[in-house]
Amino acid sequence: MNKGSIYDTWARQNAERDGFTAQAYDSNSDAVQAVIAGRAYANLAGNTVIKFAATRNPLFVPDLVLKETRAHWSVPLRKDSVELRRQLEIAIECLKKDGTIAALSEKWFGVTPGPDDAENVVFPGFGPPGLPG
Repeated sequence: MNKGSIYDTWARQNAERDGFTAQAYDSNSDAVQAVIAGRAYANLAGNTVIKFAATRNPLFVPDLVLKETRAHWSVPLRKDSVELRRQLEIAIECLKKDGTIAALSEKWFGVTPGPDDAENVVFPGFGPPGLPG
């Protein structure tokens, strides 16, 4: 995992509980190479980053998902841009409902997203549950 990333933080917070040693690298490429070379057991990063790396190297397999982390990507907007935020949310929901986001994910990463993966899940209301906005 990358030094200072949210994945680095998660790993350090859970290493003792789950019985592993966290190693952080300067870049995702370095972390992937550590796995391929046998210096690390796995690389913890975002699903799109992991899937992309796997398309570039057949020795690197995306086979573990930590769904409970549900990290979220966002588009930064002004707090008073409520209507624009709603329009973006509706557009993303439409792209999920008609299968566009899942199809793009499969095209670029070679893996069909499952029904409960973020590419298909439409969250209730606006934005991910529990987050402001």
